[in-house]
Amino acid sequence: MSILVNGETKIIIQGITGKQGTKICREMIDYGTQVVAGVTPGKAGTKVNGIPVFDTIADALQAFPDANTSLVSVPRNMAKQAASDAIMSGQIKLVNVLTEGIPNQDAAYMVDLAKDYGVRVVGPASVGIIAPEFHVKTGAIGGSDPGVFYPGKIAVFSKSGGMCMSLALDIFNKLGYGVNIVVGIGGDRIAGTTFKDLLELARDDTDIRLIIMNGEVGGNYEEEAAEYIKSTGYPKRVVARMSGIGGEALFAKGSRMGHAGAIIGEGDEGSYESKVQALEGAGVPVARSSEELITFVEREMPRRGHDFEKAIASDVEIVAISKAKLEGLKTQVRAVQTKTSLTQLLNGIPYFRGFALPELMIKATIPDAIYMALNEEDATPETMEQFVAAWDYCRKNAQVPDVAIKAAQGSYKAGNSLNAACAAGALTLPEFAAGADKPEFLFDAECSALTHIQQVTTIIGAILGNPIKAGDTRPFNDQFFSALAGREPSAAEADLLRAIFIACIDHTPATPSSLAAMTSYSGGNSLKTALAAGISAMGDVHAGAGEGAAAFLSKYLSEFNAAMKEKGSYEYSGITVNTIEGLADLVIKIFTGKLGGEKKKIPGYGHRYYSLYGEDQRAVALIEIAQKNGVAGGHVKLALAIESALKQKSYGLCMNVDGAIGALLCDMGITSRAGKATFIIPRTAGILGELLEQKAGSFFRLANESVIYTGPEPGRDFTPVLE
Repeated sequence: MSILVNGETKIIIQGITGKQGTKICREMIDYGTQVVAGVTPGKAGTKVNGIPVFDTIADALQAFPDANTSLVSVPRNMAKQAASDAIMSGQIKLVNVLTEGIPNQDAAYMVDLAKDYGVRVVGPASVGIIAPEFHVKTGAIGGSDPGVFYPGKIAVFSKSGGMCMSLALDIFNKLGYGVNIVVGIGGDRIAGTTFKDLLELARDDTDIRLIIMNGEVGGNYEEEAAEYIKSTGYPKRVVARMSGIGGEALFAKGSRMGHAGAIIGEGDEGSYESKVQALEGAGVPVARSSEELITFVEREMPRRGHDFEKAIASDVEIVAISKAKLEGLKTQVRAVQTKTSLTQLLNGIPYFRGFALPELMIKATIPDAIYMALNEEDATPETMEQFVAAWDYCRKNAQVPDVAIKAAQGSYKAGNSLNAACAAGALTLPEFAAGADKPEFLFDAECSALTHIQQVTTIIGAILGNPIKAGDTRPFNDQFFSALAGREPSAAEADLLRAIFIACIDHTPATPSSLAAMTSYSGGNSLKTALAAGISAMGDVHAGAGEGAAAFLSKYLSEFNAAMKEKGSYEYSGITVNTIEGLADLVIKIFTGKLGGEKKKIPGYGHRYYSLYGEDQRAVALIEIAQKNGVAGGHVKLALAIESALKQKSYGLCMNVDGAIGALLCDMGITSRAGKATFIIPRTAGILGELLEQKAGSFFRLANESVIYTGPEPGRDFTPVLE
């Protein structure tokens, strides 16, 4: 039996004729929820999605006396009255208030009134409640496809509505467990049902095995729950995730962060540290990210649970909906899992073959990184000596015919992007065939991969007008730099480019380029063809942000320096600045459209993963290496000033690795056109390593049942438009 809602839940929607009410009514009905009536004053006698509408909840209950739940979706100035009517009806036992921004005084009134009448209020500002086993949901939770929630034995209680779906999907897709119930308690200052209340309800429910609390800074509901767990010896396992780390360091006491409830009080009240300390003191592990939360859940429940196997057996579609706020995606995709032994993202740090990548950026050579990518093992002095000799052999014999160079250059001159031009050249290369003089210890696939790394470097050099001659025996560091800059690097520049190579070599198979390459390889295509598919997927967002960052940093700093030299100040759109910090603020205003232009994302800042931690440690390591080597200059200074200004606005707007690369290219005097090339060359090695982990022709396929069809109903009769 599910707490709050179940198969006996019958719902009246107050505000059913409004835009939101009409939409969620349709979604609830489609899911299987028993919506029996709606209420909108003055709309009696009409219907919404086939549901009769009444003027008052009393009228609705007279027609449907078995209704037991009210969903309040009305304007905030009407919410108090609507909720009060439902509470005092004598028949409604649960009132779920979706309305946001209700004044605290009104919210307190309805909560107190509900206690007097023995009615449960969930909300205000609740996204809703869903119980997958009974196919019942209230509110907007799950949107138009609540079928992405699967039945199971986990309860999710969350202040954030968006995280309700995200957490449930992550748990199912990564661990194979579904949920018994998900409750969006709302993020307002006053909540009708708190974490403690829900813990009490779930305490004796045998269908709930594990509870996840998703909290945030502000208020004391998390501390209250922690005290309840500790003082009562709570019998169920509870894990938590907390949002808002660092917020109290950026905002004054009393500041509201996001939700109305996320107010940082005086002293430690409502702070991130206070909540974490209280929960951990009660034996509740607290995650700082969704990824870390998964590891906590996994400690309690083994991977690939019965819920997953049951869903597979019943032909339930497995889908995943990405976090819209972080990734801006609205589409649904099949949750396909793959394995890799290369990169793991853990607690804000990328690990490559188990080594922290920032550490490798300081210590490792390019051959070290490529060896690990292609061989999936640690090198010994003997194997590394053989590998270096093998790579020298492959580089020396990595022919790039004129037809491939012309294809790449022609594509670029025709206006195609650098990655598309490089892919065109790669596709024109002859298929790899090992010569009779190939070293005995070098297997064909590894020989092919090493050859392709050199060939891609040569093609990019040709596109950028920095040709590399056949048989060039210079160290690869020097060739890499030469392909980008058309000159030899200094020792400091070569060391920095080595670090950049390692920073970009891999970032799990979840990136667009890796997915494209593996999809191609799964069809039985060659390494070369699959690699070209991966390179072609390196667009302006994935792989291209370094070029964008270099371009805007170069533009504004050069204009600033010229103006400072001539007039002592820089003026733009009526704003005058004379410091790098002032220029940083001006650049932010330009990109955010505050000076009248189009609002754009600032290339090189923010990241869908590292923003959770407020720092991309790859970028941090690159800047430190550049500063130590004396390479960092004015562009790095401007980039850091922009990051500092952005992070005062939002903790997650950190400089990412592309932003750092863009600034460093400028300080080394390399054209911004080389920004994407700086990513393509090392990521070529990573993609090849990922491909060698797979078996060509047997990977990455979707069942037909996995496709989500959104077109007209099948079986329509066709009438030709033209006779």
